[in-house]
Amino acid sequence: MIATGAHHNHWMSPSAASESCAFADVIEVGNLGPRGVKLKPDRRVTNKDIASLIKNGNTLPKDIKNSFVAAHGKHTAHLFSEPNEDKKEFFYPFFMQNEDGEVNMEEFLKESFLKAISGIPGKARHGGFQMAVLGRFGKRWQKVLFQLIKLMLIMRYVPPDLKKISRFPIPKPGRVGEYRPISLCHDVYYFLNEIVTTITMQCKYFLF
Repeated sequence: MIATGAHHNHWMSPSAASESCAFADVIEVGNLGPRGVKLKPDRRVTNKDIASLIKNGNTLPKDIKNSFVAAHGKHTAHLFSEPNEDKKEFFYPFFMQNEDGEVNMEEFLKESFLKAISGIPGKARHGGFQMAVLGRFGKRWQKVLFQLIKLMLIMRYVPPDLKKISRFPIPKPGRVGEYRPISLCHDVYYFLNEIVTTITMQCKYFLF
């Protein structure tokens, strides 16, 4: 990190206009530094390049030099190049599966929804609304919200009212007169975020 930071600071300075980044060449330079580059993802960095890439690079300890070279090795080039084939793990997982309105991963979504409405009210939420309240209503009410949640996930759209938050100042312990803000979001909005986060963090749910 030390070497990479030094390299970045040096390359972004106006004096480095004619010099090269580890993975890019300068195309255009302005008063504040480079503002046009051409990526060179196949370029390899060696210990010999450190002197030209980092100001006073030769004075860096050997372990930092080796770490810098390792951080700019062959595997880093993949970050700048397109994949050879599409990966299902990166597909958006929610879409309409049939004319009956079932969404992909219907069972996972339904299980999470039933868990949310059958528990006891938890942390504070915007407007005091808790999804657990629906557990006391009939199945017709539960079905309506479940269908709306599926539509929001499919269309990637959240109504403005569900994006509203409540913000409260909380006193800082031991600091008189100082506060930190805490924001409370809508419980349905929180549920949507929890579902999407769970799916994107666990690739096994992408195997459909």
